[in-house]
Amino acid sequence: MGLVLASNGIGSTIAIQILTPIIHADNPFAYRKAYRLVAIILSVVFLLILIFFRNESKGTEINENSHISEQKKEKTYYKDILKTPYFYLAAICIFISGMVLQSVYGITAPLLEDAGIGSNTIANVLSVASMMLFVTKFGIGFIYDRTGIRITISLCYACSFLAIFLLLLIYTVSGTLLAFIYAVIVSIALPLETIMLPIYARGLFEEKNFNTALGLFVSVNTAGYAMGAPLANLCYDLSGSYAIALISSAVLMIFALVLMHFVITIAKRKRKETMLNIND
Repeated sequence: MGLVLASNGIGSTIAIQILTPIIHADNPFAYRKAYRLVAIILSVVFLLILIFFRNESKGTEINENSHISEQKKEKTYYKDILKTPYFYLAAICIFISGMVLQSVYGITAPLLEDAGIGSNTIANVLSVASMMLFVTKFGIGFIYDRTGIRITISLCYACSFLAIFLLLLIYTVSGTLLAFIYAVIVSIALPLETIMLPIYARGLFEEKNFNTALGLFVSVNTAGYAMGAPLANLCYDLSGSYAIALISSAVLMIFALVLMHFVITIAKRKRKETMLNIND
C-alpha cells in the first residue's frame, strides 16, 4: 500500500511538468488541451485495467453460504465500529485533516502566483512537493514502525502548521526559496491524508474491523477533500486574501491534533480493559 500511494507522487511530478506549460500558454482556453490530454491518459489507464485486472475464472466455485456468512460478518463489524464513541471523534479529526490539507495544497499555485512567483517556478515547487511525497510516505511509515502513532502524527501535524506559516510568510513577503522550503515541509504533512489512514484503522480498532474501519476513514477523508478547496476559495472571494483561510486552517489542525491524541488515549484504555476481561 505504501508503494502504491508513494508512486502517486512520481505521477504528480511528471504531470505538473507536462500540464503547467499547456495551461499557462498565451491562449486563455489552453486549459482545454490539458483536459483532453488527461482524458486520453485516463482512457489508456482504463484499458490497461480492463486487460490486466480480471475477475475469477468461470471454473471457480462460489460457496453461497460462505458469501452470505461474510456479508453478515461485515454488517457486524460496521455495527461494532459505529457503536464505538471514539470512532466519531477520530472521523472528525480525519475530516478536518483532509479538508485543511487539501485546501492548503490546492490554493498553493494561485497563492504563489498572487505573491509574484512565475508559473514555471510554481510548477517546479509543486513538482518538488510531489517528488518528496514519494520519500515521505515511506519515511512516515518507517517512523511509525519505530516510534509509534503519537510521535508520527505529532510530526505530521507540526509540519502542517509550519507549511501554513510559510504560505502566510510567502503571501506577505514573497520569496522563491521559502516556496521550495514549503514544498518539502508540506510533503511531510500530506501523509496524514494517505498513509496515516490505515495506521489509524489498525491502531484504533481490532484486526477483524480493519477493512471496515479503513473504508469508513477513507470516505470521511474524501468528504473533507470535497469541502476543502471550495471553502478556501470562498474565503478568498469574500475577503480578497487567503490569509483568513490559512489562519483558520492552522486553528483547526491544532484542534484535530489535540483531539486525536485524546482518541488514541481512549482507544488504548479500551483495549486494555478488553484484554483484562478476556484474561478474567
